[in-house]
Amino acid sequence: MDDFDTFEVSGIAGTGMEDTLSFDVANWLINILRMPGKVEIAWENYEPGRELGTPPALYSLPRGRRVCRGDTPWRRWLEAAANKKAVAEWLISRFEQLPLPPQQKAELYESLRVPLR
Repeated sequence: MDDFDTFEVSGIAGTGMEDTLSFDVANWLINILRMPGKVEIAWENYEPGRELGTPPALYSLPRGRRVCRGDTPWRRWLEAAANKKAVAEWLISRFEQLPLPPQQKAELYESLRVPLR
């Protein structure tokens, strides 16, 4: 059964999985496996405030434009920004484009604690 323990071969064909994945795994699912439209944010399991207020990814906004409220409508913001594209794919692509070292990109993305399905 050890052969089935690795992520690449675990699970049952045709079933879904949901988890808060690392940036590398989310990027792998969307871009390496080329699963456009198959990976989505599980909004019904995204608890407001799970990222403990303002995500660090938004700390770089200019002073006076930072978001400091815990009730920010992240879903609406992300859906509007993605402009009818799959939000999970759009979000990963934006993090890929950040002019930061890979480790910092991963830390920022993972601070959001976004559940993917």
